[in-house]
Amino acid sequence: MTKKFVGHAKNWERLTAEMNEGHLPPAYLFCGPQGIGKRMVADHFVAALFCRNRKESYPCGGCVSCVKISSGNHPDFSLLECLSHSIKIDEVRDLVARLYRAPLEAPLKIVLIDDAHELTNQAANALLKVLEEPPKATLFILITPNLFQILPTIRSRCRKLVFAPPTLEEGRRCLEGREGLDLEKIPHLLAQSGGIPGTALTLSEEPYLQSLAEWEELKTAAQKPFSRISDVAQEWAGREFNLSLFLETIKRGLVREMIDQRHFDGIEQADALSSAQRDLDRNVNKLLVLENLLLQLTNREVC
Repeated sequence: MTKKFVGHAKNWERLTAEMNEGHLPPAYLFCGPQGIGKRMVADHFVAALFCRNRKESYPCGGCVSCVKISSGNHPDFSLLECLSHSIKIDEVRDLVARLYRAPLEAPLKIVLIDDAHELTNQAANALLKVLEEPPKATLFILITPNLFQILPTIRSRCRKLVFAPPTLEEGRRCLEGREGLDLEKIPHLLAQSGGIPGTALTLSEEPYLQSLAEWEELKTAAQKPFSRISDVAQEWAGREFNLSLFLETIKRGLVREMIDQRHFDGIEQADALSSAQRDLDRNVNKLLVLENLLLQLTNREVC
C-alpha cells in the first residue's frame, strides 16, 4: 500500500477487488470531509481502470493510457467540476451527448463529477435521467463532502464509499516529507484541520497563515477599533483563499478550546461562524458578512 493511501486502504482494496472481479456498478459516490483524499483516490482509480499494464502495482504510470490520463487527454474520460458557483445543466447535456458514442480506446468510458453537490437542480435531474438508464460501458464517479446534499434518487443509484478521517498517526505519516512543511508544525496543523491531511496542507499556505495571525491579533487585543476590524474584514474578503474553510478552522479552534477547558463560552461565536458560512453560500455581500461576524466574535464594544 503506497503512502498516498494512508487511511484509505480499505476503500482502495474494495475498489481494486471490484475492478479485478468485474463487479463495477454503473456509479460510485465518494463522500467524506473536504480535503480527505477522495479526489486523489478517484484519480488513481480512473488511471487503474485504463492502465494497460496491470501488474501487482497499478496504475503503472508509464503506459500510453496512464500518460494520457495524467495529462488530461484521454478520449474516454470526462471530468465535470465546479469552476464557478455551480455545475449547470448545459455542462451535463454536453457530457451526456458524448456518452452514447462507443469508447475510442478503452473498454469503457468514465465520468468523474467532483463537487457533485454543486449541481444545480436542473443539472442534477438531467444526470438522474442518465443514471436511471446508464449508457453501456460507462462508469460514473461522483464526489461530495456531504452525502445529504445529493438528491436521494441519485444517491440510491450509486454504490457509496465513505472516507473517514485518518488517525492522527496516519495523518502524520501522510504529511511527513512534504516539501516545505515543517515537521514540528504537523501536529498543530492536523489539530486545526480536524485530522484531515489535505486540509492541513491547505492551512499551511500563506493566505491562511496570514489570516489566522490577523484573527489571533483581533482575538487578543485589548482595544478593537472598528477601523481595524473593517481592515481585517476587507483583507479576508479580498484574499484568494477558501474563506468558508478558514471560518471552519476558527470554529474548530473554538470547539476544541471549549472541550479542553470544559466550558461553553464559545457557543455563540461558533453559531455566528456557522451563520456567516451559510450567508456566504447564499452569496450575501462578503464584506458585510465579515464585518458583522468580526464584531460578534470580538464580543466587545467598538472603540
